[in-house]
Amino acid sequence: MSEFDTSNLETLNFEYTEPLPIRLNLPCLEESILSILLQKDELMKDLKVKQKNFVKYPQIFLFFTKFYEIYGHLDITIMVNKAKDKLKLLNAVEKLWNYDCYISVKRFDDYQDALIEFHEENKKLCEEKKLVNEILSACLNLSREQMDLESFKKIVNREIEE
Repeated sequence: MSEFDTSNLETLNFEYTEPLPIRLNLPCLEESILSILLQKDELMKDLKVKQKNFVKYPQIFLFFTKFYEIYGHLDITIMVNKAKDKLKLLNAVEKLWNYDCYISVKRFDDYQDALIEFHEENKKLCEEKKLVNEILSACLNLSREQMDLESFKKIVNREIEE
């Protein structure tokens, strides 16, 4: 049976099990949100997402929000003329404008919620990974420096509490 055989839906695995590492972000969510904002800039008024939720396009999002605060709309012609790096913004806007055939404006809130959730899950994953690395480092120091067990316990407990 081929892996793309749709006659047996049980063979298709779309289950989401764990967040991806932050470096493997989901740009389609970011691009979808930014593309919708270019189409319907009135949605800027009720944004749930923040710049911190964007991994691939934080500067474009920041530019959009600041531009909207100043001008009250997202006009591509004025945006490109006001941008410091006109070519970079023009390329991003062109990509986002051409992206619109894949998205649904009606799903804008869902896209925002998904991006926020993705960001939060990756933030937790990074924090957990950092904690594990610090504990492993303390273990290494314990064996190298012949650290006493009480000192080791203090380091581990401090890291867990933080």
